[in-house]
Amino acid sequence: MLEKIKYAVKEAGKLILSDDASEIYIKEGHANLVTQRDIAVQEYIINALSEILPGSHFFAEEKSDNELTDEYTWIIDPIDGTLNFIHDRRCSSISVALAKDKEVIIGVIYDPYKDELYYAEKGRGAWCNGKGIHVANTEYKYAVISFGTSPYRSDLTEKSMEIAKKFMLSCADIRRIGSAAIEFCDLASGRTDGFFELELSPWDYAAGFLIASEAGAIVSNPGCEKVSYDRPHCTVAAIPGCFEGVYNTVAEIYLK
Repeated sequence: MLEKIKYAVKEAGKLILSDDASEIYIKEGHANLVTQRDIAVQEYIINALSEILPGSHFFAEEKSDNELTDEYTWIIDPIDGTLNFIHDRRCSSISVALAKDKEVIIGVIYDPYKDELYYAEKGRGAWCNGKGIHVANTEYKYAVISFGTSPYRSDLTEKSMEIAKKFMLSCADIRRIGSAAIEFCDLASGRTDGFFELELSPWDYAAGFLIASEAGAIVSNPGCEKVSYDRPHCTVAAIPGCFEGVYNTVAEIYLK
């Protein structure tokens, strides 16, 4: 089944790379945009995955009747990094996760611009284009921490910037690229050492959490007893040697 999922996601990636014009729509919330391409990619993936696993359910960004069930449920972000896509920054991805009993068991993320396909099955490690990947081993003071700004939640802006500033002063540097899914893949492949965002929807982090954790990272939803995929959450992920420092820095400000 994983091979079929990988093929479907790569085929959907061709839609992102298409030169066709894509109409832009405004959704509820600050700077919350969607394009016709988001919708087309999602429709293609849902149709393809429905054939792979008939009777399965869907929990997707551009879908109104979302519910994370105990049955097989696909968690989908058709274009993670829509604003990047609109501005032709060539840093967007497709994120697909498969959950059973509300636990993610397969994660696939595809960056069509770099042609990098990341994937993981629970308990079987993480891979990119057929090569096993693992997180880095970096001292906290030399760590690079990536983050998202939760742009749809302007009430979290000050806290996000305060946390980012703390990392600037305690670690080597910070990074922000605008696709949480790719940020998790960068962490999983050793390009960064930690990631946080004060609010992400499940389709933003479901596949990324599995890929990062299978590559050796520790993942968490601060304020929750365990990782949850049923609604938006604060998310933290980091290499083992940096996790405590990253988590505490985020939680100290986010949870106060």
